Amino acid sequence: MLVKKLKYLVIGLILIASIYPLGSAYLENREKEKSARNMESSVILYTLENHQFNVPLKYNYLLYKQVDNVYQKTGQWHTPNNEITNFGPDIFVIFPDMLPYSKKTSDKFSTRDFGDIVSIRLRGHKYDIGGFQGWFQKLRDHFTVASSSITVVGFSHEVPNLLHVIDDEGPMVKNKHVHKDMFVKPINELNDFFYIACRRYLNEESDLTPSCKLYTTYGNSRLVITFSRNHVSDWEKIMDSSVILLDSFKMS
Repeated sequence: MLVKKLKYLVIGLILIASIYPLGSAYLENREKEKSARNMESSVILYTLENHQFNVPLKYNYLLYKQVDNVYQKTGQWHTPNNEITNFGPDIFVIFPDMLPYSKKTSDKFSTRDFGDIVSIRLRGHKYDIGGFQGWFQKLRDHFTVASSSITVVGFSHEVPNLLHVIDDEGPMVKNKHVHKDMFVKPINELNDFFYIACRRYLNEESDLTPSCKLYTTYGNSRLVITFSRNHVSDWEKIMDSSVILLDSFKMS
């Protein structure tokens, strides 16, 4: 009798071992199908300064999150059909066609640096992004008082139609100033809220390309667009395409 029970137990274990992978694969496929449906049909509703943006989930790929003051890649998504207030959209697309995350573009979202990725971030007009106010005042002071931290190089070959400025007292990282290349509009347009800040190229042994941030306005809001320095010469196309994309999501 005991031998018979053991026989049935062994048979049962064999059946479980055979069926479990099939069940696991089925559940995994169901989860992938659910994620695909969410990506195509779900939206994130952003409300910022009395304006609403209905952004499809596939444009809300959470590429980075901040951990201990360091941005790390996550490969995560917002909660489907979520509503976010007091912050504008955080959109990630692939330049030049401004395509969202998909099977076709997934490899481009897996790069270690920005590559062809463009990040579009909208914040309230009271939000002082990129230390803009302090740096901008320092730039203006350069033309009225002596300033050792600002060097105006002249019109840039790398970034068409903009002045190249070197800021030797950029943001503090590990108790040291980070030198940045800044690109601004000509002097008679300095009242515009606009500049591009690019990180310097890394050492020759690194295969990573530094990024640039373009700071400007969208209505009464602050717009920050981040992209690879390899694309900085295309700043006007990137900025115009980003505004068109935001306009297409704007509900009111």
